[in-house]
Amino acid sequence: SPALIGGMIFVMVEVVLDGHRLEDQRHFETAIQEIPEILDCWAIGGRVDYLMRVASRSMAAYQDFME
Repeated sequence: SPALIGGMIFVMVEVVLDGHRLEDQRHFETAIQEIPEILDCWAIGGRVDYLMRVASRSMAAYQDFME
């Protein structure tokens, strides 16, 4: 329940980049540093490139953030 954790929700987001060049990875990693909702981001192997932990006030706010 968001009320139990200070009114915040936390969402794990899988990210798949369109390109897989080192330049694409660096661009993504630089861009997300400017986004305060992204608390953590890990580069992982397999079909997914990154896993992010995102904080939001509500599911509606999260959906707005993702758009």
